[in-house]
Amino acid sequence: MENMFSYVETGIVVLVLIVEIFILFNARKETRERKELIAELGLTRRKLGRESYLEMIKKGLKDAKESIIFVATSLEKKKPTDELYAIIENLDLKDYRGIVPDESAKIEAMIQLKKRGVEVKVHNFASVSNFRFNVIDEEKVIIGLSLREDEPSTEGILIENKVLAKILTDFFNNLYQRAKPLEDFIEESVQVLLEANPSWSEEFVRKQLGIFAETAPEEK
Repeated sequence: MENMFSYVETGIVVLVLIVEIFILFNARKETRERKELIAELGLTRRKLGRESYLEMIKKGLKDAKESIIFVATSLEKKKPTDELYAIIENLDLKDYRGIVPDESAKIEAMIQLKKRGVEVKVHNFASVSNFRFNVIDEEKVIIGLSLREDEPSTEGILIENKVLAKILTDFFNNLYQRAKPLEDFIEESVQVLLEANPSWSEEFVRKQLGIFAETAPEEK
């Protein structure tokens, strides 16, 4: 199973590289030629675009009807993310799940997503890989690109292709099954910090991580 998972991941990365090289090559052409290329691809139901990743995500969220799944390698707490939160709050989807990095510094952003109805799990794949993507309604794929691995995506590729969407959905579901529930990750992070800093109180640690009262475990 692990080998199969590795092969799928390798295949996806190779596919992304091929698409990216294709787009970079065509980006050298005149604007008129690029528009003609995009129009032609649109006729085949396979659309490629290269623009602001954030704008692609916004449009994808607004157009979503049934489901969104995603792998995010960075979670921001800046104004653009507030705009996304506002869109997410108005969604009514059957399936909205995400995999996020196992980094305690991003717990507050994870909580904000969960409060808005997103089922979030944690996996180190989102920390060690800069492969980030969204699959919308099992037919649209948005892949994020960044100049550096430790930076948020600034540009994106939009591909409307059900086969690719199915491959990434299966990849996501495999990862999601093995990912850690957010609640477990929060409590583990709290314990790690308490053990490393014996003089800190649990309340102080929770505040530092952006964990509010409603996320604390219920007393039994």
